[in-house]
Amino acid sequence: MALNTTELKVEMLRKDITQQELANRCDVSLTTMNEILKERRKCSLGMAEKICDALDISDGKRVVEIFFANSSRNRDKNPQEIM
Repeated sequence: MALNTTELKVEMLRKDITQQELANRCDVSLTTMNEILKERRKCSLGMAEKICDALDISDGKRVVEIFFANSSRNRDKNPQEIM
């Protein structure tokens, strides 16, 4: 799954959710969440579903932007610049 970590971080900023809180909501360790956000660990479909639930993302277009779209578009931008 081509995770767009920048877009995911934008959602975290919008919802004011830290990595630790997201990890807790997804029932994984902070280390695991950090590895996912740094693209050192693949994001499974099950984990993507947990993240969507944790961030209350239900809009199909937004899910595609975060989990299925080409992640290189905003890769080098700061999430706060995109907002």
